[in-house]
Amino acid sequence: MLTYNSKNQKQLYEYNEEFKYFTEMLTKKKLPNKILIKGRKGIGKCTFAYHLINYIFSLNEEHPYDNKKFKINEKNKSFILINESVHPNTFIVNLEDKKKTIDIDKAREIIKFNNKSSMINNSKIILINDAEFLNINSSNALLKIIEEPNDDTIIILIQDSSKRMLDTLSSRFVTFNFNLKFNQTLNILNNLLDDDVKKYFNDEYLNYSLTPGFLINLYNFSIAEKIDLKKDTFKDLISYIIEKSLFKKNDFLIKNFNTLIEIYFNMMIKINDDKEYIYNCYNEVTSKIDAANKYNLDKENVYNEFKSKFLNA
Repeated sequence: MLTYNSKNQKQLYEYNEEFKYFTEMLTKKKLPNKILIKGRKGIGKCTFAYHLINYIFSLNEEHPYDNKKFKINEKNKSFILINESVHPNTFIVNLEDKKKTIDIDKAREIIKFNNKSSMINNSKIILINDAEFLNINSSNALLKIIEEPNDDTIIILIQDSSKRMLDTLSSRFVTFNFNLKFNQTLNILNNLLDDDVKKYFNDEYLNYSLTPGFLINLYNFSIAEKIDLKKDTFKDLISYIIEKSLFKKNDFLIKNFNTLIEIYFNMMIKINDDKEYIYNCYNEVTSKIDAANKYNLDKENVYNEFKSKFLNA
């Protein structure tokens, strides 16, 4: 199993030029205090943000950030404090397990942190991962500190570009779009695995724009379930997950199984001539999944129907 956590990932891969650009803005005192980092889930947005935060805090500390190797020094005080979630000048928000939104209570905690004086002579940084899950109430509550932020406060939002965020928030931030090319994805995976990723995945998984974060989670899942992703096709994988009802037992699949289904249909569109038929099938399945989510229904019947009607067809 490969343990990967954006918060304690000391090496930054493939975003060297972007990182230089951000640090140069900081040096010239032109770094925006409201930053929106946008891109597909799992491409390294949050890792990039943690590296930027460490760079900012470690400038005046021992064991500062190595901006030639793009690496955090594990002895750095701020890195240790952030990793233990006790840094006094950071407030970090993630979508909590079993919650569908970042709610008003979390927004009030952010406002309370924003109103506190800095405990150390440094910037305060608010990092909101999964910002697309801020609901209307929490977004409205945050508008005041977003429109009139303290001089010493930087607010960073991380957004999955496949999901919409409220315009009332995004329009007030400077947006930076992050993308990875195919070879960059392979390079990140090779470094994280410390091996050739093609030993663990067949081309079907690698060629359909899966992100490094997603593939690492899929790799860990395959190890736990003793699935051979070098041999098994995408269709085999989805069939196995539905057959064993793993979509409601495995934490990764609870959040991402619908993404696997979307990828499967994308694959079918590319290899089938009757694209309209595939689009109609996709719309039929996703509309049933959306209805199950909306009314909090068990999706097992929807997935089993998908398996018998489309996977086994």
